[in-house]
Amino acid sequence: MQVDADGETYTPSAAKIKTLLATLLALPGRVVSTDQLVTELWGEEPPKSAHSSLYVYVSQLRKELNRLCGRGLPLETRHPGYLLKVGQQSIDFHEFLRMYRAGSAEFEEGAYREALRQFDGALAVWRDDAFSDAPRGPILSGMENRIRESRLSLIELRNEAEMRLGRYSRIIGELRALSEEHPFHETFQYQLMLALYKAERQVEALDVYHRTQSLLRDELGLDPGQRLQGMQQKILAGE
Repeated sequence: MQVDADGETYTPSAAKIKTLLATLLALPGRVVSTDQLVTELWGEEPPKSAHSSLYVYVSQLRKELNRLCGRGLPLETRHPGYLLKVGQQSIDFHEFLRMYRAGSAEFEEGAYREALRQFDGALAVWRDDAFSDAPRGPILSGMENRIRESRLSLIELRNEAEMRLGRYSRIIGELRALSEEHPFHETFQYQLMLALYKAERQVEALDVYHRTQSLLRDELGLDPGQRLQGMQQKILAGE
C-alpha cells in the first residue's frame, strides 16, 4: 500500500490502517459503512471495542491524508460510514484497466503492435500481488480475485497478439513459465502448445498436452477441455 502526492509518499505502518485504506480504495467514490469496515478489519466476530478502534484508525488515516493532500479533505464521514474522495484515474488498478481496454480495442482492430504497447504499459503498473502487505477480509479478497483474473486475461490476450505477429519462438520461454506457474490454466497450456508447434517443436508440444492431461486426471479426475484436445488432434494430423 502506497500513496503518492506532490512528491511525498505515505505507506501506513499499522496493518489495520493498511487494510482500512485498501478497502476504501477498492470502492472509490462509494461510502463504505462502518459495519463493512469492522468486518473487513476484524472478521465476523469483532471485539466490543471494534467501532471505537475504527474511529481511531480513521482519524489517524485522515490526518496523514490531509497532510499529503492539503485542504482537500479526501476522507469524509458520510452516513453510514466513510467516503474516500479519489478519482479512479488516481488508482493504479484503474490505470491498468484503462490500458487493458485500450489494448483490447487495438487488438480487435488488428493493430497488434499498438495493442502490445498498451498491454506492456498496463503490466508495468504492477509491483506485486494485490494487497500483498494488507490483511484481507471479504471486500479485499473479492477485489484481489478480480485484479488477479484481470491480469491473467490481459496476459492471455498479449500472448495472442504476439502470436498474431508470428513471434512464436520469442514467447516460448514466457509461456513455459506461465504454464508452470498456472498448471490448471488451460489457455496457457494451449498457447504453449501452439507456439511450440509453430516453432517446429512438435514433440515438445505434445509433451505439454500429456503432462497437462496427467495432472488434470491425477488431481481433479478430469480430462483436458475440448480446445486442448482439439489442438492435440490437429498436431497429430499435421494441421
